[in-house]
Amino acid sequence: MRPLWRSGVVVLVLAQPGLLSIALTEAQTLPPDLSRTEISADFVDYSTGGNPDYRVTFRAGKADFQCLDTCAVPGIEQAPYSREEFSALVAAFQEAGFFELAAEQDGRCVDCGLTILRYRDERRSHAVRVSGAARHIPKLAALMTRVSEAADRFKGFLEPSVENYRALLAMGRDPNQPLDPSGDTMLNYAVRGIDSDAVPFLLARGARVNTRALEHASMPSTLEPLWRSAQVSAASEQARSLLMNAASGNWTENISWLVAHGVDVNVVDPATGTTPLMAAAQSGYERSLTLLLSVGARPEQRDADGNQALWFAAGRDINPSLIPLLLKQGLQVDDVNRDGRTPLMHAAESCAAANVRELIAAGAVADRKDKSGKTAVDFVPAAPAGSDWRARQCQTARTLLGGKSSR
Repeated sequence: MRPLWRSGVVVLVLAQPGLLSIALTEAQTLPPDLSRTEISADFVDYSTGGNPDYRVTFRAGKADFQCLDTCAVPGIEQAPYSREEFSALVAAFQEAGFFELAAEQDGRCVDCGLTILRYRDERRSHAVRVSGAARHIPKLAALMTRVSEAADRFKGFLEPSVENYRALLAMGRDPNQPLDPSGDTMLNYAVRGIDSDAVPFLLARGARVNTRALEHASMPSTLEPLWRSAQVSAASEQARSLLMNAASGNWTENISWLVAHGVDVNVVDPATGTTPLMAAAQSGYERSLTLLLSVGARPEQRDADGNQALWFAAGRDINPSLIPLLLKQGLQVDDVNRDGRTPLMHAAESCAAANVRELIAAGAVADRKDKSGKTAVDFVPAAPAGSDWRARQCQTARTLLGGKSSR
């Protein structure tokens, strides 16, 4: 069972910042009307994209649980929460000095979770953001523990587990009932939760496989029962899409499983001509790229525009080590596509400065012209949109290419 609060960030939201001047002695007094007081917590896992996983809201008399991402089911579930319990929780916020805490408590933790705590009554509201090591601050740690304990009553809705799905089905819920606007069912939530037991459990009880469930199955343990149930053919469009997804997402175990089950490693997208190797190169994933090459991916293949995998690797300033890796496969550093453009031109256009440096080091010709007469430096944006970091990358690329446009 995953904990109801994670190491990471805590955010406590301030709706009326002007009220922070309230004296501490006043803040330590229970609000006169608990029916107008609300405490909530959002729990976010950055590994799932930074969107909240779930929200728990406490009021005098009831508590709400709302799944927002990878829970057993989405939506809102309610449980009793007495006035006495709520009063104790409000007092815990006061004892923690919640209203005096700075709004930003950042422990500089990369890829940590995020918790958003909110307090609101008829007089004030407040928020504090806590990340990484900051969660060990005694006042915050005690408060987070108290909120987590209060949320324990909803554990049954949190995990997409066999136990929880068995209980939901026993309550008469239909496993194929759409649970959110996209039409996802219990099966989709079990797949996103990577529960290898819950997926076959639901399939055995009539859950129907849908395309999103297959595409979100990031491990063979969830992909295999879905594949069998849906009777996917290795030569089908669905199989091609699954291999492309695995290459783009760096799901190396899925790549191995799909190829072992007959999916062509060099399958081509009929619309664009792209291959799984190109998808891995564009995403910057060296493990997927290396694996695909080891099982027979052909680096010399071209897409509909005449681009090879080196082109795709050059356009993303994520992993410049892909450049020499692909060149070792026999690709030419100055290979041209149908427009006469080279990987160096594509790297310049993308302001992928590290790739520009790598390609030049490998012998790319900076003053080579495409069919329109442009050289690589001509492709560097003069006024790039985006952050200051991107502007610096563009300037670095321009400098590496000689700094002067031929036009």
